[in-house]
Amino acid sequence: MNTTRQITLKFVLCMCFVTSVCAYGQKLKPHVNSKDWYGYVDETGKEIIPFKYDYVKDFSDGLAKVECNYNDFGYIDETGKEVIPCPCKYDKGRDFSEGLAPVEGGNDWGYIDKTGKEIIPLKYTAAGDFSEGLAGVRNFDREWGFIDKTGKEIIPHKYDDASDFSEGLAPVKFNGKWGFIDKTGKEIIPYKYDEVRFPYGEVPGFLEGLSPVKLNEKWGCIDKTGKIIIPIRYEYIERFSEGLVAVKLNGKYGFVDMNGKEIIPFKYDNAHGFSEGLVSVELNGKWGFVDRTGREVIPFKYNYAANFTEGLAQVSNFKYSGFVDKTGKVVIPLKYEEVEDFTDGLAWVTLNNKKYCIDKSGEMYRLLTSEVDVNIPATDSKNDKTFAVIIANENYQSESTVLYAKNDGETFKKYCIQTLGIPAINVHYQPDAMLNQIRDEINWLKQVAEAYNGEANIIFYYAGHGIPDENSKNSYLLPVDGYGTDITTGYKLDDLYQILGNLPVRSVTLFMDACFSGAGRDGQMLTQARGVRVTAKSGAPSGNMVVFSSSQGDETSFPYKEKGHGLFTYFLLKKLQETKGEVTLGELGDYVTTQVGQQSILVNRKSQTPTVTTSATMGDSWKELKLK
Repeated sequence: MNTTRQITLKFVLCMCFVTSVCAYGQKLKPHVNSKDWYGYVDETGKEIIPFKYDYVKDFSDGLAKVECNYNDFGYIDETGKEVIPCPCKYDKGRDFSEGLAPVEGGNDWGYIDKTGKEIIPLKYTAAGDFSEGLAGVRNFDREWGFIDKTGKEIIPHKYDDASDFSEGLAPVKFNGKWGFIDKTGKEIIPYKYDEVRFPYGEVPGFLEGLSPVKLNEKWGCIDKTGKIIIPIRYEYIERFSEGLVAVKLNGKYGFVDMNGKEIIPFKYDNAHGFSEGLVSVELNGKWGFVDRTGREVIPFKYNYAANFTEGLAQVSNFKYSGFVDKTGKVVIPLKYEEVEDFTDGLAWVTLNNKKYCIDKSGEMYRLLTSEVDVNIPATDSKNDKTFAVIIANENYQSESTVLYAKNDGETFKKYCIQTLGIPAINVHYQPDAMLNQIRDEINWLKQVAEAYNGEANIIFYYAGHGIPDENSKNSYLLPVDGYGTDITTGYKLDDLYQILGNLPVRSVTLFMDACFSGAGRDGQMLTQARGVRVTAKSGAPSGNMVVFSSSQGDETSFPYKEKGHGLFTYFLLKKLQETKGEVTLGELGDYVTTQVGQQSILVNRKSQTPTVTTSATMGDSWKELKLK
């Protein structure tokens, strides 16, 4: 094996920039140095824009959003000039599109141009991106309409929801149903559909002349006249890829073309979308690859296979993963605990609990890690009646990034499998989960509980933003496609408690590394841009439920930058590491509460007080329970 070369970057921050630190495929890419400062490098890794920001984003429309002082932001051009200085006068902002960027101040949204001039006044409760000359905006009556780049109302405010124009049409929701309008506001496709986006929440609208639609729990596709092209009869539909669509019928996957004609028979247990002429599919519990005719190209012999990227595809057996080429030849051995797809010639892998980048020859580049990310205790015991859902929301579409959330989720997953002895198939990990994905995972837990008839144990872990309803003070989990100003885009915490608390299971343990005051890990306000925090209701657990919360009241759940984790999650992992998972919930609660409280005062000079809440029926019996 080639000699490893150390890259002096913190493990987690590198993880946040797979295509940025590991591979320089564009002219300028975000990069983070060993002191946790962000800047930009060119394709050779040379520093082009100095490392002086708290966080930076990719360039969009010639400018990039940069963050400073945690709560502030501005925009730079590709020379590094701050064309809109950081800090600017606004509380929040998004990327530029068609020359304008949505910005928020005092809970109101408007638009600025590339000089920072306010072109459209801040008078909306929500604002979309400009697309095809128009942008959707929401007024104070919570009705959506569309404006042009001068701020003139082109389509009146009357819709429940709206999304961007695509191929001349925009999806809008009216009286609870979705349809499509043109740029004059004329109804082109009637309001009758339950959904007009792919099941896992991609931006709705037309792609290659077709849009997915959902009606009465069935999926299909329509064209821009509203004509049904792919019949609305399928249980699931994948995103279009290379002219074919994976659909599910009677529990089996097959492929149809863009006219709805069956191309590959419905016989597979699972399927992805086509990539580079091949697609990974599952048959009788094993994964392989077929071509566009359905011909088997790579045998069905793997426990999992991902799609091809850059000529290679990740494949896995029971324990390890590697890469094959399009002939099925193993070009990088199946020896890694985890692998990620290649991007610009490099990929992430994990070997002996250490994170590396490899190139296509297998040469490795070592990255430094926190102590809880390595030496993860292993157990021989089998915890096969425990099931875990892990949601790690880091990269939000419209809100600030939650630093280290993905590393929190990925590392907690490893502890579930290696330390608690939960079979990998029992652990569902969803990074950057959209609302439909969160719902899907909760439905999976309901199915598990019913199948195991009272014998199952449930673990639910969440790292990401939480938001409060300013009126009712109810708390909500925020999916990555949600808005901090719109509780209807979140998942109500009380609903989660009610669903999980009513499951016929032995125990339900929740770990919530999120605060519900309206602030993010970076201290930036989500729902109260004026800086007024909300003391949200903590919710009432029911059934056999124990809830570990990272903070209480109007506190912030902080990151632990030196360790690359959320402060709460770091000490949760630390206790599992020290005890090899042999810890009672009572001991775990006492440890996390004490350590987080002390460390937050030392590092952040602010209080963060974890809490443990249980259902009234449990009394003190929860304190003796264990996770394994």
